[in-house]
Amino acid sequence: MPPVTKKHQQLILLEPEQAALLDELAAETRIPKQVLLREAVTDLLTKHGKGEKLDSILGRRMRQSMADQIAASRHGVVKVPSNSRRSRRRDD
Repeated sequence: MPPVTKKHQQLILLEPEQAALLDELAAETRIPKQVLLREAVTDLLTKHGKGEKLDSILGRRMRQSMADQIAASRHGVVKVPSNSRRSRRRDD
């Protein structure tokens, strides 16, 4: 299991159409919106030449953790709060 990292909370404002499409994508893919948004930010940083800097700061840990979260979401596995230390399968 990858090490736990602190996340920085960031408020974003989306157009209503963007928010609706993000909700739709999250429901279709069963990937949480926060994971999709982190992936989008990483892609944006890479597009603008900051990907190498991001990798050097965070190492491969962040990208691997994101890939693991996406894979788990696609297979219907949801992480339960850390105090229970187990995963459960979504029924929906």
